[in-house]
Amino acid sequence: EGGRHRPDLLFCGKEETVILDFKTGHEDPAHAGQVGRYLALARALPGRAALPARGYLLYLDRRACRPVEAAS
Repeated sequence: EGGRHRPDLLFCGKEETVILDFKTGHEDPAHAGQVGRYLALARALPGRAALPARGYLLYLDRRACRPVEAAS
């Protein structure tokens, strides 16, 4: 819809794609939705569709890491 999407860290390796998004404060379901959208967009990049893609939310102040599934 014309918006910009910028994950905090995007790693495009030879065998996988990894996205990290850093947050502080309370966990919100919208955060996982955001990373899921990043994953879907990363899989749409040329040559990335067949590679595994993993996404993570990192809550810095809580020292917590949450895996995220791609948006369908």
